[in-house]
Amino acid sequence: MWKRILSYLVTVYLLSACGSGSETAGLQERSEVPITTSPPVVELQSKPEITYSSSLQDDIVSFVEVAQQIRFFYPSDSVANTHWDVFIAEAIVKLSQMGEQARLAESFQILQSIAPHISLGVAIPNEPSQESRVSSWLANSSSDDSVFTRKLIRGTYKSLQGDIRHAQEWFFTTHLYNEPLHIPLYLNEHESSHGHIYNGYDTYDMSHSIDETELCMSAASHIWAEIQHFWPYFSEVDVNWKPEHKEMLSACLLEDPQDTWQTIFASMNLLQDQHISIHLPRHISPSRSFEWILPFRPYIVEGKAIITRIHPDAFNLVELGDELVTIDNEPIEQVIERNAQVILTSEHNAKYRSLKSLFLRRDDTQIEATLKKVDGTTYTVLFEPLPISAMAQRYTGNRLVYRYDYMHKVLDEGVHHLVLYKLSQSALSQVREQLSSAKGIVIDLRHYPEDFFAWLHALGWFSSQEISSAPIYEHWQRAPNQFSSNVQRVFQFIQPKGELIDKPIVVLASRDSISQNEHALAYIQNAGLPIMGEATAGINGNIQEQSVFSGPDNGGVTFIYTGLQVTQNDGSSLIGVGIQPDMAVPISRESIVEGVDNQLTRAVEYILQQQ
Repeated sequence: MWKRILSYLVTVYLLSACGSGSETAGLQERSEVPITTSPPVVELQSKPEITYSSSLQDDIVSFVEVAQQIRFFYPSDSVANTHWDVFIAEAIVKLSQMGEQARLAESFQILQSIAPHISLGVAIPNEPSQESRVSSWLANSSSDDSVFTRKLIRGTYKSLQGDIRHAQEWFFTTHLYNEPLHIPLYLNEHESSHGHIYNGYDTYDMSHSIDETELCMSAASHIWAEIQHFWPYFSEVDVNWKPEHKEMLSACLLEDPQDTWQTIFASMNLLQDQHISIHLPRHISPSRSFEWILPFRPYIVEGKAIITRIHPDAFNLVELGDELVTIDNEPIEQVIERNAQVILTSEHNAKYRSLKSLFLRRDDTQIEATLKKVDGTTYTVLFEPLPISAMAQRYTGNRLVYRYDYMHKVLDEGVHHLVLYKLSQSALSQVREQLSSAKGIVIDLRHYPEDFFAWLHALGWFSSQEISSAPIYEHWQRAPNQFSSNVQRVFQFIQPKGELIDKPIVVLASRDSISQNEHALAYIQNAGLPIMGEATAGINGNIQEQSVFSGPDNGGVTFIYTGLQVTQNDGSSLIGVGIQPDMAVPISRESIVEGVDNQLTRAVEYILQQQ
C-alpha cells in the first residue's frame, strides 16, 4: 500500500503543473506536449498471457470508467480524434503487466498521454479568466448528426459558460483507484491542441475482433459508458447502472462468448428500452445457431400461448387457436420466463417477445409438445423443427396483428379504412378525396409507418387547431455521469391541413406500435381522437447507433439505444408502459380460429354506433 501511495505522490509532483486552466499559466511546460497523430514506429510485441485476478479486474473497471469520462468530456483535439476503443483494449493489457502498486501511476500516465491537463490530488485546476479563449464540448449525445449534437466549441469562457447547455463548472472530480482525479471541462484554446492522438496499437500486436478478451471488455465498456453518460431515461427507470460496468466487463472472461453476451443482454434489459439492440458477429452471437424453426407460430393471446400460424408440414399436427401447454414436459410459462432472460426485451413486453423468439431453434432435435384445444381437450405431438429455409413457404393463418397492403379501402356501410402506416406522400391528394365520402373512418396505426411525412401531413386533416406532440426532451450533458445535465423540451406541432374532415373516427393501436407509431398516437390523443386496441410497446425518441471495432461484419459490435426522452402527454412515463387505448380490444383466441381481424371489426362497429 505504501509503495502505491509513494508512486502516487511522485506522479502528482511531476505532473502538478498540468492542472492550470489560465491563459498563460504553465504554458512553457505545456508547449512541450505537442499533438501527434500516429504512434511511434516500433515492432509490436505478442500479447502476453494474462491472469485476471480480482484486484486487476477492479483496477480495470476504475481505469476504464475514468477513460470513458475523459473520452466524452475532456475538451481537446486529441480526445476528439483518438480511437478510444483500440486505446482502451491495449491499455488493459498494459495495466495487466504492472504490479498492483504500480498501476495508479501507470494508469495516470496512459491517460495523460492523451489528456495532459488532467491532474491527480487535492489541487484543482485553475479557473480560466472570463475573456480567455477556451474550448468546451456542446453535447446532447456521444456523436454529431442531423438529430444529435456533439461539437467541440471555442469561444470566450464567459460566453460559453453563459450558454446553459455548456458545463457550469470548469472541472469535474472523479476517482482513479479511489484517488481524486480532476478532468478540465474547459481548456484554454492553446491547451486543447495538446496531447497525443492514439490511432492504433503501439505496443502489442492485437486484433480488431471482440473474440479477444480485452477487445470484448473495451466494447462492453463503450456500451456501458454511452448509457451512463447519454441515455436520457434514468429519471424514469429505477436502475442502479454503475455496478453493471463490472458485470459487463467480467462477462468477457466467461469461456463461452454466448454466455458473455447473454450476461451483457441481462444488464441492458434493466433499462427497459425496447429500442436497445446489439448486433454481433454471427459466430459469437447468442442467436448464431438459429438454423431451425418451429412448424407453427405461437403468440401470447388472452394471456396464453396460442397457435396463430401453421406451416403446411404441420397441418396434421396442430390447429389454429390451440394452446401450447408444455414443450418437452416443461410448462410453457417456465420456458417463456427462462427465454426472456437471454433476449433483449423489457418487462412490459417480455412474454410476447420471449414466446415470439421461441419460434427459432438451435437444432433439429425432436420436440414433444402438449397442447389444449378450445374445448379443453389436451393432446401430445412429436415433431422435428424445420430448416429455416422453410420460412419461404406460406404459413396458414394470419399475422397476429393484421397487416394490410392497401392504403385505403371502403368497408361495410360506408366506413373507410385508412391504413396510415402504408400511406405515401404521393397518394395524399387521392386518399383525401376518397375520404370525403366516408360516413366514418378507422385509422390504422398498428404497424410502423413507412412514410413519416405522409402520416404527419394526413393527421392535419382531422383537426381544426394546431396539435402538439408528446413532450420531447434533449439532455445536454455538461459533465460525466449526467451530473448537472441541462434538460430542454423540444416542441413539435402539426398544423391543420385544408378543410377539417369531420367524421366519426377511431384509431387502432397494437402491441407492435412502437416509437414513430407512438409519436403519431400522441398527436392523435392531443387531437381528441379515441384509440382502440392494445397498449403499445412503450418507447419513443430518436435512436443512437454506434459501432465498435467497425461493427459485426469486421469482428466488432453495433449497438442501438434511445437518445431522446419522450413521455406521455401528461408527463408520466411512456417507457415500459406504452400508450393505453381508450377502448381495450385485445386480439382474441376466437379471431385466430375464425381467421378474422376482431380489432378492425370492433372499430367498424364503434363507428356505426356513433352515427
